[in-house]
Amino acid sequence: GELVDRVSEFRVAETYRALANDPETMAQTEVLANEHRNMVDNLLKEYAELVADQRPNLKVDAFRAAWNAYLAEHDAWVKSDVDGSHDDPARYRSLSLRLYKASDAAADDVIEANTAASDAEVNSANLLVDRTIAIMLSVSTAAILLAAWLLVLIHRQILRPLGAITQSLSKLAAGVRNVQVPGLGRVDEIGQLAKAFDVFRANSLALEEAHDATRMAQE
Repeated sequence: GELVDRVSEFRVAETYRALANDPETMAQTEVLANEHRNMVDNLLKEYAELVADQRPNLKVDAFRAAWNAYLAEHDAWVKSDVDGSHDDPARYRSLSLRLYKASDAAADDVIEANTAASDAEVNSANLLVDRTIAIMLSVSTAAILLAAWLLVLIHRQILRPLGAITQSLSKLAAGVRNVQVPGLGRVDEIGQLAKAFDVFRANSLALEEAHDATRMAQE
């Protein structure tokens, strides 16, 4: 944007020179024009440093070509004056104006190219963010479903059998001897626990029968 402004200000300074009536004013306007001219060169150098690691921007090359052609015509026009008056004033209004418009249009093309490139990078970044969010949501959903499945599996395979075994032991402690200990057919640790409790139930039943037999024998 500043590049476009400097090109326009250079043209304004050039206009002041064309309207000047004395060599001193012409010299002052030329100093002003050179300031904008140098600023354009500095801006191009700064831009080149900013995009040094990127592919060459053909729009910038086109602007440099148009700008150099404009400057060459300006320098030739400045040299055409004799004693502070231009030999060909129409030259400023025709060829110089056309080259200025070409430079200004080329600078606008640079802005449009950079804007399009920036938009493309933003869209690419947004797409990456959207995909990342989608992946995170998918992973989170899968993790939640896996956790829910594990909870159901733990409840079905561990907590429920342990609860049933506990109820059977509670009945056994209350004097019910014909209880069935669940989980005897399992081959894991819960199955081993159920078999150990079943042995305990059988021993308790046998001990009670022996106690009854002893009591009857005593009678």
